[in-house]
This record gives sequence, C-alpha cells and structure tokens, in this order.
Amino acid sequence: MSERREPGEFDDRRRAQERLRAIVEGTAAKTGEAFFRSLVRHLAAALGVKYVFVGEVDLERPERVRTLAAWAVDGFSENFEYALTDTPCERVVTRTLCFHPKGVQQLFPRDPQLRELGAESYLGTPLFDSSGRVLGLLVAIDDGAMDEDPEGRDLCRIFASRAGVELERQRAEAAVRESENRGRLIIETTLDAVITIDPESHITGWNTRAETIFGWSQEEATGQDLAELIIPLELRDAHRRGVDHFLATGEGPVLGRRIEIEGLHRSGKRFPVELAIATIRTGDSYEFSAFIQDISERKSAEEERRRLEAQIQYAQRLESLGVLAGGIAHDFNNLLTGILTNAGVARRQLAPDHPAHRSLSEVIQGSKVASHLTEQLLDYAGRGQIQRRPLDLSAEVATLEALLRTSVRERARLELDLADDLPAVEADPAQIQQVLMNLAINAAESSESPVQVRIRTRVAALEPHELPLLVPGSPLEAGRHVALEVEDDGRGLNETTERRIFDPFFTTKSTGRGLGLAATLGIVHKHGGGIRVRSSPGAGSRFQIFFPASDRPVEAIVEQGDLELRGSGRVLVVDDDEYVLRAVRASLESYGYSVLVAETGERAVALFRELDGEIDLVVLDLIMPGIGGEETFRALRTIRPDLKALLSTGYDNSQAARRFADDDLAGVLRKPFEPDDLAAEVKRLLGHPGRRGASAEFEREFDALRTSYREKLPTSLGELESAVRRARSADDVAQSWEAAFQLAHRLKGTAGSYGFEALADSLEVVETTLGRMIEQGCSGDADWTTIQEAMARAQASLRLGGSCSATLRSNSPRTKR
Repeated sequence: MSERREPGEFDDRRRAQERLRAIVEGTAAKTGEAFFRSLVRHLAAALGVKYVFVGEVDLERPERVRTLAAWAVDGFSENFEYALTDTPCERVVTRTLCFHPKGVQQLFPRDPQLRELGAESYLGTPLFDSSGRVLGLLVAIDDGAMDEDPEGRDLCRIFASRAGVELERQRAEAAVRESENRGRLIIETTLDAVITIDPESHITGWNTRAETIFGWSQEEATGQDLAELIIPLELRDAHRRGVDHFLATGEGPVLGRRIEIEGLHRSGKRFPVELAIATIRTGDSYEFSAFIQDISERKSAEEERRRLEAQIQYAQRLESLGVLAGGIAHDFNNLLTGILTNAGVARRQLAPDHPAHRSLSEVIQGSKVASHLTEQLLDYAGRGQIQRRPLDLSAEVATLEALLRTSVRERARLELDLADDLPAVEADPAQIQQVLMNLAINAAESSESPVQVRIRTRVAALEPHELPLLVPGSPLEAGRHVALEVEDDGRGLNETTERRIFDPFFTTKSTGRGLGLAATLGIVHKHGGGIRVRSSPGAGSRFQIFFPASDRPVEAIVEQGDLELRGSGRVLVVDDDEYVLRAVRASLESYGYSVLVAETGERAVALFRELDGEIDLVVLDLIMPGIGGEETFRALRTIRPDLKALLSTGYDNSQAARRFADDDLAGVLRKPFEPDDLAAEVKRLLGHPGRRGASAEFEREFDALRTSYREKLPTSLGELESAVRRARSADDVAQSWEAAFQLAHRLKGTAGSYGFEALADSLEVVETTLGRMIEQGCSGDADWTTIQEAMARAQASLRLGGSCSATLRSNSPRTKR
C-alpha cells in the first residue's frame, strides 16, 4: 500500500522536477559562454526572480568578482565587475549557501548594487572546483520576498556544481592555451633556430630564427629532408646514420650535448653553428628537436680577441725590450762620454806625429761608431734624439739616392717613384735617413738572387678601420698623412717571421747583425708615425711608413761657423758617473776653465751655496739618483735665479725641453760628446760670464723670492696632504703612492734650498716612509701614523714665523755652512 500524499505536496515536487528538467535541457548541450547564459536565463525563470548572474573570483584580486553571464528582468545584461566587501556575496565565497528571503538591503546597507536593483531578497551559492576551492558564485536576486523553497535552494546547489565544473574546465583550457602560446612564443623569439623532424628526417617544425639563419621560409622548409636542405654534403651520411642508430638502439653520441659543426645557407655559404639535439617520444616512435645557433659573430669576436691579445703581448714585449735597451744605452753613453773626452784631451796634448796620436784617433773613431749603436738602442726604446724640422720626404730620398744605389747595387735594382709637392713632415733628417737605409738594405737582402726594390712617396689618407693593421704601439691617428713605401719582389715573409721582424737582432739569415728594423720601428713611433707590413711567401714585401702631415713649410738649414774654443770661468759639473766627472773635468780644464764637480744633486746645491755665487755655469746630468737634474736645476735657481745651466743627457732633446719648459734652460748637450763639442757649447754660454759675488740688489731679490715662496707653502702642504689621503684610499696603490712621493720629494728639495730646514726635515720623513712603502709594496697603520705626525710637524713649522725667518737668515748665500 503506497504512502498517501497531499495534493499540494505532489504539485510542488512536480513543479521542482519541471524546473530542473527545463534547466538541464537548456544547458545540456552547451559549454563556455553559451552554457552560462542559458543557465542564468533558465534559473531566473525556474525561481521566478528578476536577476540571476554567475561570476568568477578574480585570481589576481580575490576581493573582486567578475560576472560570466547576467540576466536582468527580461533579458541579458552586460557583464560587470564588483567588490565583495560589505556584500552578501562576500559571505557566499566563504560559506556553502547564503539565503535572505527578505530585508537584504537592511542587512547590507553599504552594498550599492542592492540599492540600485531595489533588492528585497537574495540567494547565493559558491562554485567549487574539484579540489574544493571556491572559483566563483551563482546568485539570484528579486525585488520581492522569496518563498522558503527548499527545492529552489537545492536547484541552485545542483547547477552551481555544474557551473563550477564548467568554469574549472574553461580555466584548464585557458591554461593549456596560454602554455601553448607561451611555448610557441618562446620558440619563435628564441635566438636559436628550433627545427623538428620526424624519424624519416622530414622537417615538421621550423621557427622564425631558422628562417633567418638558413634563408628558407617555413612554408619552403616544412616537409623537406633536413640533410638535403641545411647540412653540408660531406656530413649528410653521418646525419642519416646517427638517426638510424638512435631508432635502432635508443642511443646517440650527440644527444644531450652541444657540438660545433658547419651549417649550409640557402645561398650555398657554409658557416659555423652550435647544435643540440633532443628527442620526444610520440606513441611508438620519436620526434627529434634540433636547437641551432649561428656562432659566426662569436667566432669572429674570439678571433679578434686572440688578435688583440697577441697585439698587446707584442706591444708589452716591445716595451720591456725598449726599457732594457734604454737602460743599456744610458750607461753605455756615459762610458762613451768618458772615452771620447779623455781620448780627445790626450790627443790634443800630443803632436800630430806622436806615435800615440794615431791610436787615440782610432779610439775616438771607434767610440763614434759605438755611439751610433746607442742611438739605435735609444731609437728602439723610443727615447732617441730627435731634432725635428719640416722635411720634404721626396727631397730626402733624392738626396740619398747615390748612397742607396751604392749600398744595394750588387743585390738589387733600385727604382724611385717620388711624388712632387708633398706636405712637409716634422722629422729628424738623420733618423729618416737611417730608416730609409735600413729598409732599403733589408729589401735588397730579401732574396739570394737580385731583386727589384721600389721606393715611393705619396700622400695617404688612413681610415679608422686601417689603424689596427699597423704594427702595435703606433700613436698614429686616422687622417691625412705622408707615406714612404719600400717594396721588393723577394721571397716574402711567412706569418711566423713577420711577427718577429721588429725584434732586436732577429734575422732570417745565419746571424743577426744589429737592430735594423727594431730601430726603424722605434724611430717611426717616436715621430708619431706607424708602420704597416704587407708580405706573403713568394710574393715579396712592402713596408709602408706613415708620418703625420705638417702645415709648416720646409726650411733651409744655415750652418754655423766654427767657434774659438778656449775660454775662462768657473764651471760646476754635476753627474752621478765618476768616470764622466773626471773626463769632463779634464776636458774643460784643458780649454782653460776652472772646474768643480758634484756626484749628486744634493752635493751640487750645498756646494753652490758655499761658493757664494762664484760659479758661472752648471753642466748638469738629467738622470741621477736622489735629486735628479730637473729638481737640482730648480733648487739652484732658487739661490741664483739667473743661473745658466747646460743639460747633459743621452735622451731626446725634446724630452728635456718639455721637462724644463718653464725654466729657461740655457742649452742641451747630447751624450756622448767630444771635447770640442763641450767646449764650443760652454764658450757660447759664457760669452758674458756671470757675477763673482752676491750684490746687495741680489740679496734683496732673493729675500723677496723666499718671502713669496713662504706665502705659497700652506697651499703646497695642502696639496701634499690631499695626495697622501688619495694614496691611502686609492685602488691603484702603486701609482698614487708614487705621486705622493714625488710631491713630497719636490717640496722637501725646494724647502731645503730656501732654508726652511725644519719643514724640509719633516717632509723628508714623509718622503722616506712613502719610498719604503713603494719598495715593499705594502703599508701598515704605523706608516700612515708616521706620515700624519710628520705632516703635523710640517704645518707647525710654518706657524713658527720667527724661527723660519731666523733659519732663512742663517742659511742665506752669504753665510758659510
């Protein structure tokens, strides 16, 4: 016997079933937006409410909801977004269901949407994904009260569950699409060519970078055999064997590695590539992915880096050899100076028919030949003597034509091709002649059989990209230049030989005979020029030398007449080489001069003070330990501002001119020199001998100079303190310590010369401490404390004005020490 039901209860169940069936039928075949639109429309009809919407919680802003579909009264409305705060929906996303049959506005007075809709009742249920996480919500709203209808609430739960499944599916599909798009974008924008092939080596994937690297479009490449398209002919069989081997064994020697091979461009050009291969299982077979990178630029950069490193190493080697050569030449010049002056003095004391006269002449001649070797050493070191004047290179070559033809006549046929109206170059004629002779003889000896040697002059314009082709170390800049070229058709040079031709004493013959090209390189660089060598085995060699063009016109040189060499006066000779001191003293005394000698700058300053201004001229060496020639000269000038000084040096006159630019140096005498050269220069400078004593006027001038110096001392000490601070904190320790040391050294010497002995003593402590730190390459807190204390004493000595004045008076030139 069946259970008896009341007629009203039966009608309610039937109505609920009809509502459920209507919604199911309306949404069953739909997905995505169509599903959600159908759901809200049918649910509004089933519940008899005016407003229904389904929305999702914003993943990036979980406090906001964005609708997926919305029904309002008799139609669909635009989707909208709203905040959950202070709304019934805020409770929905944290509870299973929220039902307010009436008075919902009073419960949520801060919800503007409820006011806008004139809402009275509210029913909302959350949408869950398969893991129980809230994805969104399904909401029904009406402007009248809702019945307490359990079936309506159940209906909402049922379709909220269905809507949650659909929303989760949509998000999953979107994630898959995003992943696919991201992967596609990565493949399309990667710097690698990404190519996929099937087991038969047919191309199935070809990205944009592959089009760029290999020149084939995606449409042209797809379906083609990879080997036939981009692999060089001799590598194709190896590729096919590798694919077959992997398919048979599952192993491949190149899998999981990056290897370098050659690729083939559509044009037929081969280029280096880096390749990596990966495999993808597809059912019962495989797909292969190749990641290919064009490494042409990287290879070029590596080659350029190796070339630059080789240039730097070569330049460093030349620099180190140059330092060695310069040091040897300096010491050798001192020896030759002694030999020449002693031999010259001895020969002058002998009658021409004396048996030793001829031997002494041979000694002098041999010393002169040896001096040419020191010139070449200094030229190679870049420190040679240069007496520049505007020259016409074509005229210089023409002047040497007869000598050149004589020098190469047995080994070469000489041809000259000299341009007219060349711009002048600022150069030393003797050194240009040496360069030309070296190159011509080198060309003539480039083959065992006679060769053709062509010497050419021309105007040349060097572009910036041509500068790296010059031998390293050139200071030349791009622009308009004058070129001197020496070309031969001899056996030429291989790469190894070409790298070494500028090494001292290097030769392709049995034994090296001298500096030759090494000296040539030093001369050219010293003149601001550059050398380019073009040569290959069997094709001869061309040496191109470029000199900066000058705006000055070529000038004629007027020779000076002979001078009467004997004279009188007192000369102070300052040189750290005892041999030179003795020789120069003997030489000058033989010409009638009274000579005093000092082996150090310090001794020279002390001696000059003691003699109360009785010295007429100082002959001064440039390079000395302790106080060098430059500082010695300035210290002497503080004692006598009008003092004449003759600088004696083995280095470039221009170097001395730069160092003494502001000091009115009287003259420069190049080592090694002969007695007549020395006597002529001394006679020229002492045409009007200086005063024999210090006058009252000089005393006043000197006191004024000392006062002026005293006023500048605070600034000078401030500069020294700044240099010391920089030295303590600088990254480049050696350079900053050296700068502070040099400043302390100069201040100490000048302060001592003016009689500020307390100040000089303090500065000597600073100088000595810094010198020890430079020698040892390290410092400690005690060193800096010592320097700071010495600087404090130096400042204190300035504040003791009376003491300083007394010190000055006690050390004036009229007071014997």
